[in-house]
Amino acid sequence: MSARKEILAAVRKGGGTRRAPTGYAPPRFESLAETFVANAKHSYAIVHELASDKEVPSAIAAILAGANARMRLHLPEGSNLLSLNWSAAPLLEIAMTPPSGEDSSASEADCAIAETGTVAFLSGKARPSSWHFLSGREIVLVRRSQLVGTLEEMFAKLDAMPATLNLVTGPSRTGDIEQTMERGAHGPREIHILLLP
Repeated sequence: MSARKEILAAVRKGGGTRRAPTGYAPPRFESLAETFVANAKHSYAIVHELASDKEVPSAIAAILAGANARMRLHLPEGSNLLSLNWSAAPLLEIAMTPPSGEDSSASEADCAIAETGTVAFLSGKARPSSWHFLSGREIVLVRRSQLVGTLEEMFAKLDAMPATLNLVTGPSRTGDIEQTMERGAHGPREIHILLLP
C-alpha cells in the first residue's frame, strides 16, 4: 500500500459518523422588515423606505444632493435599473462605466438577511461583482419579498451555489490602524438601502 493510500485509509477510519448539531433552533422574527431595518442601521447602513419603484430616481438624487456629491450614478450595462424613469431626476447623470472611490453606484440585491441586516449579491447577473468594492457610495435596492430571516434560509432558497456570493453588511470599515475606525478601506464608505414593497 502506498503512503498516500495509508493516509487516506487512516483519515476514513478516524472520521467516525457525522452527527447533526443539537440544541440549535433558528431565530424567529415577528417582522422581517423591521428586524432587517434595525440591524442594517446598527451596521451603519442608511435605510430609506419607499412606496414604489417610481420614487427610486428622485430618492437617489436626494441622497447624492444631501451628501453634496457629484450628481452622477454608475449603473452596469444590462442592469434592470436602467429601465427606471430617470427623467424624474433630471439633474442626475447616468454613467455605465466602472465607478471609482469618489463615485456613487446602484444595484439590486438578490436577497436580504434580517438577522444581520446584510444584503446579498449573486454572480451571473448584469452586475460585475467588483463594483461592490469600487464605488465610494453604494445604493442598494431591496424588495420586501427578498427578505429572509437567516443566512441558512437564504442558502436553502438557492437552486445552485453561485460562483461568487458577496455579502455586504454596512459600509466598509476597519480598525486595523491604531485601532481607529476608518470607513471605505475595502469598499464603499456609505451604503444606502432603498427598501421597496
